[in-house]
Amino acid sequence: MQQSGKLIDIVARRLDIKYGHEDVEFWTEFQVLYSLKHKNIISVIGYCDDKDEKIIIYEHVVHGSLDQHLSGSTLKWLQRLNICLGVARALSYIHYDVMHCGLNSSKIFLDEDWEAKVSGFELSTKYPESWRHRLFLSHRFGTSNYIDPMYLKTTIFTPKCDVYSFGVIMFEVLCGRKRMIIGGDVQLLAEKAKHYYQEGRLDEMIDPNLRKQMDSKSLTIFSETAYNCLKEERQQRPTMDQVVKDIEEALELQWKRENMKISADEGISSNRLKRQDLERLRIQPGDLKLATDNFNKRYCIGSGGYGMVYKADLNLIDLQNLSSMERKNKDVLPKKRTTVAIKQIFNRQDELGKQGFLGEIELLTSCKHPNVVSLLGFSSKDREMFLVYEFLVNGSLDDYLGSTEKKINLTWNQRIQICLDIAEGLKYLHTNMEGKPRIIHRDIKSANVLLDENWNAKIADFGLSKFHPANQPASTILTNIVAGTEVYLDPEYSTTGKYKRESDIYSFGVVLFEILSGRLAYDSVYLTENSKGLAPIARRRFNEGTLKELIDNKMMEEDGERMFTLNRGPNQESFNTFSKIAYQCLAETQAKRPSIEVIIEELYNALKFQGETTVLSRFQLSDIVRATENFAEKYRIGSDAHGMVYKADLDQLQNKTSPSKGTNNGDQPRKRESVAIKCISSTENGQEEERFFAEIEMRTSYKHPNIVSLLGFCDEGSPMILVYEHAYNRSLDDYLRGNARLTWVQRLHMCLDIARGLDHIHTKMENKQRIIHGDIKSANIMLSKNLVAKIAYFGISKSHPRNQEASTPITNDNIDTKVYWDPEYEKTGKLKIESDIYSFGVVLFEIFCGRLANDPIYYKTDKGLAPMVRRSFNDGTIKKMIDPKLLDVTDEDISTSSEGLDQDSVDTFLKTAYQCLGETQAERPKMKTVIEELVKAINFQENIRSNLQISLEDIKGDLAPANNAEASGEEEEIWDPKLPRNYKEIIDMSENPGIYSNMKKKDVYKMLSEGIFLPKGKVWFSISKNGKESALISAKLFSYENHLSRKWRSPGGSRFHTVAKMMDISNLNIKIKIKKAFLSLDVIYGVHLVFKFCDPRKFSSDLVYVNLKYKTGSETSHAYFAKQRDDGWVMIEMGRFLFQKEDSVFEVSLESISRYYCGSGAIYVQGIEFQAIDNMKHEGIKKLKEVKQIPGSNLSTDQMQQWPTDLGETVIESQNNVVGEKFFLSEVNGKIHLMLSAEEVLFNSPELKVFHLKPSPESRFLNVMELLHRQVFRIKYKIESEKLSPFTEYACYLVYKLSETCQGLHCPVKVRDLLHRKKKETKIIYFRSPAPMNQHDASVPKQRKDGWMEVMVWKFDSKSKFGNNRIPINLKLITYEGTMLGLTICGLDLRPMRYV
Repeated sequence: MQQSGKLIDIVARRLDIKYGHEDVEFWTEFQVLYSLKHKNIISVIGYCDDKDEKIIIYEHVVHGSLDQHLSGSTLKWLQRLNICLGVARALSYIHYDVMHCGLNSSKIFLDEDWEAKVSGFELSTKYPESWRHRLFLSHRFGTSNYIDPMYLKTTIFTPKCDVYSFGVIMFEVLCGRKRMIIGGDVQLLAEKAKHYYQEGRLDEMIDPNLRKQMDSKSLTIFSETAYNCLKEERQQRPTMDQVVKDIEEALELQWKRENMKISADEGISSNRLKRQDLERLRIQPGDLKLATDNFNKRYCIGSGGYGMVYKADLNLIDLQNLSSMERKNKDVLPKKRTTVAIKQIFNRQDELGKQGFLGEIELLTSCKHPNVVSLLGFSSKDREMFLVYEFLVNGSLDDYLGSTEKKINLTWNQRIQICLDIAEGLKYLHTNMEGKPRIIHRDIKSANVLLDENWNAKIADFGLSKFHPANQPASTILTNIVAGTEVYLDPEYSTTGKYKRESDIYSFGVVLFEILSGRLAYDSVYLTENSKGLAPIARRRFNEGTLKELIDNKMMEEDGERMFTLNRGPNQESFNTFSKIAYQCLAETQAKRPSIEVIIEELYNALKFQGETTVLSRFQLSDIVRATENFAEKYRIGSDAHGMVYKADLDQLQNKTSPSKGTNNGDQPRKRESVAIKCISSTENGQEEERFFAEIEMRTSYKHPNIVSLLGFCDEGSPMILVYEHAYNRSLDDYLRGNARLTWVQRLHMCLDIARGLDHIHTKMENKQRIIHGDIKSANIMLSKNLVAKIAYFGISKSHPRNQEASTPITNDNIDTKVYWDPEYEKTGKLKIESDIYSFGVVLFEIFCGRLANDPIYYKTDKGLAPMVRRSFNDGTIKKMIDPKLLDVTDEDISTSSEGLDQDSVDTFLKTAYQCLGETQAERPKMKTVIEELVKAINFQENIRSNLQISLEDIKGDLAPANNAEASGEEEEIWDPKLPRNYKEIIDMSENPGIYSNMKKKDVYKMLSEGIFLPKGKVWFSISKNGKESALISAKLFSYENHLSRKWRSPGGSRFHTVAKMMDISNLNIKIKIKKAFLSLDVIYGVHLVFKFCDPRKFSSDLVYVNLKYKTGSETSHAYFAKQRDDGWVMIEMGRFLFQKEDSVFEVSLESISRYYCGSGAIYVQGIEFQAIDNMKHEGIKKLKEVKQIPGSNLSTDQMQQWPTDLGETVIESQNNVVGEKFFLSEVNGKIHLMLSAEEVLFNSPELKVFHLKPSPESRFLNVMELLHRQVFRIKYKIESEKLSPFTEYACYLVYKLSETCQGLHCPVKVRDLLHRKKKETKIIYFRSPAPMNQHDASVPKQRKDGWMEVMVWKFDSKSKFGNNRIPINLKLITYEGTMLGLTICGLDLRPMRYV
């Protein structure tokens, strides 16, 4: 038969009219098969209903029906078990709402892989799921040999009748025949088999050839199951679910007998393989042939002594989504199309291929680690063996090292990271843990290390690997077979045959030197010098001190002309650390080699010593000249002693830090951004070049949110140019010169920002170098739009070893700079970090006074600001120097900031700033101390805010004379109930409990309403207007599995000083386990994640689609929408709970945020907020209280999602029905009710087919529309106004069903009214009932009495008529993620709103 232009094999079943009911049977068979999707149910392709011929077209089945193969030797016992399991799974699947009613062995077809396909559904019937296992109805039954005797007595059919028929088939399969012939009489097999089973003589009925193949335990389980299926009383028969489990057990026992006979020397333990898991991994050989075009050479990507490797795309079981499947569809496993590597293993005479095949299956099914390659499936038939792995796009490490034309020159940092990946994988293999024994790989080499798209390394090829016996305490495996690749082979193992974990360590040492040298261990360069390759050469050169000659020179080469990568190659300390541990791995004896834990520690040290690799743009002078119009004055934004600074727009690399693991830097995308361009002026002594390269060199050492980033440079000639980020408004000195009003808190935060930046460059560098800025002044402090301060311009900075002072001559006597100089540095010329602290002290007082240090006012009596400060501090007049603008506070300032000034805050600040101006370097504080004191000053100031918000009633109360103490006591009684029951304990846990001790309860209430910090500043506690307690828990208390993608940052606007910056939103891996403390008992709380996107974003509505995926326990959930807050952060609700027990635990794992709408940008995570739900209705609280609490009050998924939602609806009976082919018209209480068919209202584009039309006996209309693999569909129709009641508001409901196999449509769907686009209104609907936190005023589905579902998509008024008295509807439905495959639409139901 020809289909879609191709000839395909089919099976055509012709229904014979002589049996009667042919029309009913024909349509029953077709419609039931069309609705059932299961691998063990035959697929229907089409039908023919023409000229009294009724033919159903099935998929082709190569081996015919089961009854043709019962006798004879074609089917082995293992195959028969697998066939029975397939049939049982099919029956278990259909028994949720279908009974077969005609099962026999002639209706079980067998495909090319001998997989069972159940057919013959012409007598089947549907029934409600709630009636399962109950008596059902009188119904026609199939073949007499398979009829349930109880049906003949009662004529009542239940699913247990199918169970009986299946029991007959089981005995047919077991005995190898359909009927018994005894003494010339034909007897029913089932009754005879039951009799023989009861007498213990069943072996007499079994084909002797089959009996020889059977495992005795497998036979016992199978025969007992078959006998139970034939029991006379239906309630004594098992369900098909139980039958599936029994046959799986029988099959597993038989599998162990036949397939896991491996010699003890090879150490494969068959009992570790779980049959059920293996079945999920089994792939049919036909699928592999189809994917590779019968293993065509164009799909081949590699070969070796044991087989060939092919690249292809396969539809594989999506194991990650198995746990979330509904029970009904448990056998319809979710699949997704995946690019894979298929390894075809040769069947060698030495059996090593087969042993490797079984060994890899056993090993990789027990392993799950990001640095171990994943086995996705396997296939074996006759003597063919295939393993299917995840495909890693960058191939193997030896492909990279052996290639002369590399995609990318990996930096030293990237190479160390690859080594760390391999080491982490080895550590996992070498560790004995639950569910996985210790594994020794035995063939570690670069060819067995694969690299993914991000150059993450994964260990592969476990064909020679060994399980270490769990009951053997020694760590050595003895073997008579020495296997592996010679140049990587442990010399002690090759001599003695003793294989230990240290043997893998030796091989890994060889790989380490390969990565260092950029050549394979068996490169001809090495083999010419030594027949054993790289290892002995590396040992010799290490001992000679000439190892550096082996370093790969290509490591230093750039990937593009317009970039410059700092720190590409190894620095001395990193190289020494790496080479030493690699050398130790190559020790001649196993005892002298380091453990994998030590190796990992040293590799991390090498990475730390190397520091960060930074990519800078190499800008062209012509681009800069063009952007600044040849350095025109209008672009100039500043100047200093070393040059001019201009602002312009330039194209630059989007990835400004370490080169992407997966990106060729030469092809990196560029983005046009505003930048600051600093032209370094020429000097007579030529120091401009020194300053230029010093600045670039020091970029290898620092990166911090309070330090301006260097983006690139231009070195084509004079002037030499540095290009910085321009994420700021202007410099601090500009602010101080102008009339800008800066509040005290804003000034304190600026000081804290500068202090943190200085602390980083002084003490927190990744290597042992420290940086002394040498030019801290307000002109070199840049302020962002949010007034975040950043240190800029390191033109005269110096890098020095820690604990050593620098000797730097004074080169600039400019008065603008001299006022910031350390006096001790002026005298001695010794520049130390304390010199920066002195300059910072000057900046602190500039901020306090609101004037620059070189303001002429300070030269009337003193030589600049610092001397005047010291004099004023000593004579007690320092506070008179405060900026007058801080004292001139308006009423508006009071209500919007933390003003007026708190004296404790001011005193703390002045004391710290004055210490920074110590005349000798020894008198000045460490920057860590300065930071701590500035934080205290901020807390003092912020904690007085509540005292400044005074209501009119408070003022009146203060003006009225106090009558007596009793009045005061009555006032306290009024406020007491409003406070939390444990407010005194809460205050005691705050950072400064002493300041609240003398407060009135009224003031305490106001202060708690504003919020306070609790222990160590990790919890922000507050109470709502109705006295409910809420808490925001800092992200500092979370656990981060992917610590490399988490950075601590201070973006501003957060309750906490630092938040977590998550670089990869698709792989969050955040574990949260915190106590639910500081909350109100018997109050409903919402659990919210508080975060925001790092890059500025504008959203079209208050709701932001993010699709947060998270786990509570073993259950995976999704929260789709986040809400924008006034403070710039967004919050997403993950569930609700009733707080009934103090110190109960909240535990959740945050997995990912969808990139579908959010892109690949990073996010800041502030914390988890427990927020009281104020608008919860009484009925909702009552229902939630009925939800059973888990012991210990740990929050469960059920508690979070079983929110009371009333999905009930009254369906009004209709009168005066008018039925057309495309519409259904009725009258209800005097109002017209109209239903339109899907065929009428759905828009099918002529260019792109969106729907498939199919008949449906369950619908009011002849046909329904089934959506294809699409994300979008449209409803487009003009409603005739005479079919509606006039002047009536109507609601439009989409009437639909989801197919049995539909795994998607959990995500929300947008509905856009295309007739009113200017309004830009979007309605949200769901096709599956969402959890309560996902509703957000969305339309949720409801069950109709006719068995269909409905969801409201539109509302309109019947008076809104257009041309020809028609009301147009034009809606576009778009799913946020995935497709709407599996959605079947009946039509559009239009009902008057008052009856909705």
